[in-house]
Amino acid sequence: MAVADLTRRKLVLLRHAKSAWPDVPDHERPLARRGRRDAPVMGRWLRAAGYLPDQVLCSTARRARETWQLVQAGLGSAPPASCYAVNDHPSGPCDVCGEPVEAPAGLSWTGSLIWALRHPDGDRALLAARTLGRLRARESVPALRQAVKAGNDVYLRAAALRSLIAIEGAEPRRGRIRR
Repeated sequence: MAVADLTRRKLVLLRHAKSAWPDVPDHERPLARRGRRDAPVMGRWLRAAGYLPDQVLCSTARRARETWQLVQAGLGSAPPASCYAVNDHPSGPCDVCGEPVEAPAGLSWTGSLIWALRHPDGDRALLAARTLGRLRARESVPALRQAVKAGNDVYLRAAALRSLIAIEGAEPRRGRIRR
């Protein structure tokens, strides 16, 4: 995406709907009755105002996930939502999306970083992109290009682009970067 294209985009910040306060950990607080009623209204307002998102970054907190599900119903569309789970375990399935948390056995350090670029754990993928650039890992160039071209996460795309510039220099991208 060219820099000029970014100027036509809008960033919409949406807070979770009214949550309940049962005796559960903060991350597990559900929506209150009023929140379940209001969230679809937010989706209808977004649609009527012309704010149909092409990407959603949603917290893993229960109230945020419930809000997004109800907002989608009001929107009448289902843009992709990225998994931003921060897993507190080094192996097994991701707590939110179910994808494996650990890299497949037998990968080199660079290989495991390239694998992490494709994992839905946003923090892990972002750290991997930054690390590959610091390492100047030339074998990561195809995966970094893919992250820039097809990634849903704007932060990951930016980190991957910075790493590509660190590895290859800015010259190969000069035609795509508009000032």
